[in-house]
Amino acid sequence: MSAVLLPIQPPMITGYVHHGHVLSILAHYPESSDWFYSNYIQLYCHRNFKDSSVPFNFFIYDELIYEADKQRYTTGLSHYLNSIPWLSAEKISRHRILQMGRDCVSFLKECIHAECYVFTYIDEFFIPHTPFYQKNRFAHQVLIFGYDDEAGTFQVADFIQDRSQTKYTQFDVPYEHMAQGFSQVELAGEHRQYTYLLRYRPHIVYPFDLQHACRQLSAYVNSGNSYHDMRNMQPSIDLAYGMESYSCLENYLEQLRQDRIAFDIRPFHIMWEHKTCMQARLDHLITRLGLEDLRDVAAEYAQVEKGMRTVRLMLMMYQQNQDPALISKMIATLQDTAPLEQSLLERMLAVMSSSDAQLKGGIR
Repeated sequence: MSAVLLPIQPPMITGYVHHGHVLSILAHYPESSDWFYSNYIQLYCHRNFKDSSVPFNFFIYDELIYEADKQRYTTGLSHYLNSIPWLSAEKISRHRILQMGRDCVSFLKECIHAECYVFTYIDEFFIPHTPFYQKNRFAHQVLIFGYDDEAGTFQVADFIQDRSQTKYTQFDVPYEHMAQGFSQVELAGEHRQYTYLLRYRPHIVYPFDLQHACRQLSAYVNSGNSYHDMRNMQPSIDLAYGMESYSCLENYLEQLRQDRIAFDIRPFHIMWEHKTCMQARLDHLITRLGLEDLRDVAAEYAQVEKGMRTVRLMLMMYQQNQDPALISKMIATLQDTAPLEQSLLERMLAVMSSSDAQLKGGIR
């Protein structure tokens, strides 16, 4: 009998599970914080939310894949995982795993024993505690980070149903349920046919990249197209970026008021998490790089975070009571919050750009 538990911590971003899985690993390692705060600055949005299964997201080198059968885009993992210097990502075909002639429980345990986190699709119909358990067949990505032979369980990070809410957390899955979920999941699309083994790379050195952060922040403030820097990997797609995401959320709310679009809290949760990350980034810049001129910006930015937190909470209320007055309040709050954030981030960018010029290549 043996047990192995690889370390994870609560992540800063959970709006989409692929962020949650990766950042829950990195959250355990404070040395990766400079990389995190150098990134996760830009946002992108499909103007028509129906055009993508991931319509609103942080820009972090996502691969946007068009699914012709569904006539919409989705997000691939390869570019994203390979962009993270702290993780090595080994990509294995699920078909090859199942053809090895060994049971998947032994395979998963061996991976974890080798200090590899397992990032894979499973069918949540077979997984207790998830929203789809014994209700619907649903393929979803989970992070498997431990096992316990005595209990006969894997330790998993994913979304679970907690009373009336779905939340990202850690829980145990019996071996037999995981075997069913792993082996019986039905996956459409070549990009979903892989399991990723993630191993932490402890000797990476990545100081805060002030120039890179300035470029991203400038793109956010000016609604610049960040995919232009990826044209060798990703063809140009007409998306909204940065501050333009506010008007996208307003348009979504207008469509929701007219019952022309399905309810989806994820874009509003991501928008709120963007503000919590920016608030934490400001604190990091003050303490890590000594940018004392950002203290006033950091204090005032709390109102931006509060505004988006309020919108998110009102949307949750709207889901319960369908009160159209809440839509008007949410739109008004977005319209108040956008110019405040624009002004504060322009000040933030000026301080960062000035500091970058003074450093002359010292800290980047």
